Amino acid sequence: MISNYRVVHSVEGEEEIFALHEAYFDSKYHTRPRFISSDPLPIIGENLEELKTKLERMKEALEKPLLEKTDF
Repeated sequence: MISNYRVVHSVEGEEEIFALHEAYFDSKYHTRPRFISSDPLPIIGENLEELKTKLERMKEALEKPLLEKTDF
């Protein structure tokens, strides 16, 4: 199983929410994730390099197709 970050759209009441979640795929060839993390991703790291890497991966997620939370 592989994972990457994806933007997930949801609606709570009258408020639209866009949050970054980790999406888990069966393989790199699957375009639809099997499941997503239950909570949005925190922006923390154990060191500066890890934080930079996480932020780069989050930025890449903005270019990928949007996921709907109701699909999970």
